[in-house]
Amino acid sequence: MNPLLDQIRDEARSSWRFRWIALATATAVAIAGWLIAFALPNRYEAAASVFVNTRTPPGQVSPGPTLGQDADAELNFVRQSLLAGPTLWRIAREAGALPPGPVDPQTQEGILAGLRGRIEIEVKSASGREEEGNTAGTIYRIVFRDANRTRALHLVAALMDTLVRETLRGKRAGSANIQQELEAQIADAESRLHGVEDRLTAFKSRHPTPPQPTDYLVQLQRENDKVAELRVKLDEANRRRANLADEQPHRDPAIAAAQAHLDELLRRFTDKHPDVTAAREELEDLRKRRTAEIDAERRQADVEIAHLNGEIAEHQHNIAELTQLLATAPQVETELKRLDREYEANKAEYLRLLEELQWARRSDRADTVLFQVIEPPAASLRPVWPQRPLLLAESLLAALAAGLALAYGLHYLRPVVTTTSALAQAAATPVLGVVSVAFPDRVRRATRGDVLRFSLAGGCLVIAFIAVLILSLQGYHLSITALKQMLHS
Repeated sequence: MNPLLDQIRDEARSSWRFRWIALATATAVAIAGWLIAFALPNRYEAAASVFVNTRTPPGQVSPGPTLGQDADAELNFVRQSLLAGPTLWRIAREAGALPPGPVDPQTQEGILAGLRGRIEIEVKSASGREEEGNTAGTIYRIVFRDANRTRALHLVAALMDTLVRETLRGKRAGSANIQQELEAQIADAESRLHGVEDRLTAFKSRHPTPPQPTDYLVQLQRENDKVAELRVKLDEANRRRANLADEQPHRDPAIAAAQAHLDELLRRFTDKHPDVTAAREELEDLRKRRTAEIDAERRQADVEIAHLNGEIAEHQHNIAELTQLLATAPQVETELKRLDREYEANKAEYLRLLEELQWARRSDRADTVLFQVIEPPAASLRPVWPQRPLLLAESLLAALAAGLALAYGLHYLRPVVTTTSALAQAAATPVLGVVSVAFPDRVRRATRGDVLRFSLAGGCLVIAFIAVLILSLQGYHLSITALKQMLHS
């Protein structure tokens, strides 16, 4: 055979001795990785886009290149000043991104640096060229990531509002009252919109989007069919178990034949005769062997019955859950549609007020700069970071690699030989013969049992991975702040 394959097989068998240590290490590493993945704070991304046009609107007298250049310079100055200390501090205060109470200057600078590092302001031409001051206008896109979705929305809205407000500050005296009223209405509409969003998020977290009732009926019928099928198998297993309970060793044909042979010998010889003694021992061995076979068959039947009962209980539990879901599905769907309608109505009102505010601002400075909201402040209900399913899978792969590496490392430190070729190579002496195992069947059974136990343990790790993956997809994660509060309380 191939010496390389023999060496690989020999090292694999030697490493197999440390399988439980490797599995325990892999489990510990996987759990640690999963805990870290679940403990990572969520990051929600809020974004908003606004189109800025510094051209003179059609139908109006052109103010000349100087006014347009002044508007561009003013807009550029406002964009740069958004991330400056005082302006950013005021925006963060408005958005609720600052801790309550007074803050010392060093802490304040650290907070502002953290906010500044998570704010992105992208500027590009509406024509697609990365330049400003062109005739096509400019698109400003503001992006911010934060652990709190509502706070991220508020901060992006404050940034966009500041960008527009500061740019138009010197030219809005005539419409100040109208704009203030619109801003108050926008704040109220935004508050209502956030309230509906929070209620919709909470409802969806409690009731993930359900399938149609027909899907529940199909699943329910499938579960009932499975229970009926399992009950047939259970009845058959119980009959086999009852037959084994009534079976007696002396009914076996081989035992009956041995008994008849012994009776024939007893008619011809005495109890001390060697043939009688041998026949009696043979009969006793047959009886013991048959008794052991019957006991083994009974145990197998008991295991099969217990397994079938467990499967039936699991499917009955699924039937109960499906029945409950089928009963509540119409109410859940009705409430979800109501919340969606409420959300769309509040969103439409919010966008309408924003558009009116932008029209008021554009009309106030129509000869210099025009603003148009392309994308109002919005954020996905799902976090953009971390990608927990990927982290969980990577943790599992890293754990398996760590377990394999540990098993191989222990084999390297404490090597053994498992083949005659490896023994001959290690001892530099030919191997003339091999002493076989005394009870090969017993060894094979023990090996199969060991492999089965190890497979079950490894399967538990896989099941645990599936469980944490499902929890991750459902949006669960560990909150370090909540854990600290629980510990303090």
